[in-house]
Amino acid sequence: MLPQKSRLPRVALTLGDVAGIGPEITARAVTDPRINRWCRPVVVGHPVTLRRALQQIGSTIQVVPLASLGSEHPATDGGCIYIFNPGDDTVVDVPLGQLDARAGRAAYEYLVAAARSALRGEIDAITTAPLNKAALHLAALNFPGHTEILAAECGVADFGMMLYL
Repeated sequence: MLPQKSRLPRVALTLGDVAGIGPEITARAVTDPRINRWCRPVVVGHPVTLRRALQQIGSTIQVVPLASLGSEHPATDGGCIYIFNPGDDTVVDVPLGQLDARAGRAAYEYLVAAARSALRGEIDAITTAPLNKAALHLAALNFPGHTEILAAECGVADFGMMLYL
């Protein structure tokens, strides 16, 4: 049984490394008709990056910016996707397929914004697109990956990663 649209959980999807496959994965996820039956998705990343990825997969879905992840937005029938950009515009010029400190910084900012919003109770869950550990290091962010960033944001020292297929 599907939840009522007004009670669908709000799920933040981070774009990950803007020079990698993260934006395309996110674009494919938010255009899947099933997603809006199960949650109210909101993308965390730059709108230009998401629009490019949507264009790449042949989608004309409208991208609607939000002022914050805590901004209320309605459930959608798939005609638009909401996005919040916690970063600046420097990622717009990041070349695809190349290691770039700006991409590392942006991936970090997207993940931290989503984690903090979840900790405040503004969103119900987060899902993350891949980030590039070398790009994180180029941006002087000395985290091995998502798990350690999330642990730092949650203030925990004892943590682990679990995968389920």
